[in-house]
Amino acid sequence: MKILQVCDVFSPLGGGVASVVHKLSSKLAELGHDVSIYTTDYMKDETYLDALFPSVKVIACKTVYRLGGLNIAPSAFRKAKKLAKNVDVIHFHAYTSFINIPLVYYAIKYNTPMVIDVHGNLPSTDNGSLKFLYHRIFGTKMFKNAALFIAETKVGKEEYLKLGAPEHKVRIAHPGFDVSDMQTLPPRGAFRKAHGVSASQYVIFFLGRLHKIKGVDFLTEAFVVLAAMRDDVVLVLAGPDDGFKDEIEGLIIKKNIQDRIIFPGFMDLEQKKQGLLDADVFVQPSRYEQGIAHTTIEALLCSTPVVATGGNGAAEDIEHMQAGTLVPFGDALALAEAINQIIIDPKSANAKTKNGKSYIEENLSLEKTVLKFERMFQEAIRIVS
Repeated sequence: MKILQVCDVFSPLGGGVASVVHKLSSKLAELGHDVSIYTTDYMKDETYLDALFPSVKVIACKTVYRLGGLNIAPSAFRKAKKLAKNVDVIHFHAYTSFINIPLVYYAIKYNTPMVIDVHGNLPSTDNGSLKFLYHRIFGTKMFKNAALFIAETKVGKEEYLKLGAPEHKVRIAHPGFDVSDMQTLPPRGAFRKAHGVSASQYVIFFLGRLHKIKGVDFLTEAFVVLAAMRDDVVLVLAGPDDGFKDEIEGLIIKKNIQDRIIFPGFMDLEQKKQGLLDADVFVQPSRYEQGIAHTTIEALLCSTPVVATGGNGAAEDIEHMQAGTLVPFGDALALAEAINQIIIDPKSANAKTKNGKSYIEENLSLEKTVLKFERMFQEAIRIVS
């Protein structure tokens, strides 16, 4: 099959979605498919491109301006026609994306199957957000003409249905994870040594974009409560700033906990391994996630206990795997107490971590999930033929 993967930001700084596209595209190419990635050049990283399977092609549109999170790339209008006409299926990993607009138009014109798989990037149906405006103007045609919709969890499925996706076209499938990335682990202690953390201190670890939706402010508030309980904890807020770091730093200064916070910034795979191995508790404090975050999977594969917020797709995954502790979003005391309980009783937490690690290795490995995506692409082609 000729498969076009569409991703607005294809860079290590693009987070979990870019990682999914990178790994899935390479694995599909290994299986013999003709795979191309259609993206913008925003935050382009040549090293990241070089790590793709050699036959994978990358078509990047030049970003001339950023408007409300949209990468405005006019060359997309020129490139979209040829791409839509000459591929068998288009797999969209972004929803509110400028490059989608002409591509969807030509996909409809040439009856090219579209598979929508937007990893929780759908707009709310009950407000006047820019995302919802985009949906009303451009997205409804995409929804009406899509062959299939892919959600990671039941929560994600409900979001598609609320925006008008036909239920018989929605599939639930996890994008999978390259477990081989975490099979070779470095010795413990490197992260602590690099950041001056002693062996007697407990490391509470967050890894992800520093964005409001990730709940970093909630975690910081909970850490203030935890720090009042005990003086041997430090909080690591790792990941690139996505417009929220200044607010977090202001909260940290207000609460006078500067000496107990570490901002490592963006971490590559080896640095993530070092950090997660030296962490005592990993926290996914998100306001919203459609499914379990890749960083949470990485934590479980490093045998690091997990605490996450309930009421979202990530909680659905963690509960199904019996892999961690769930707390209500916004309850700082509950989060602090959950973290403290793991510090006090690591044996019970490690049993849950073992459950999660086993489930991921047996069910979510990319080698298995890529075959499911292959079948869904074939189904999409049959639907429109």
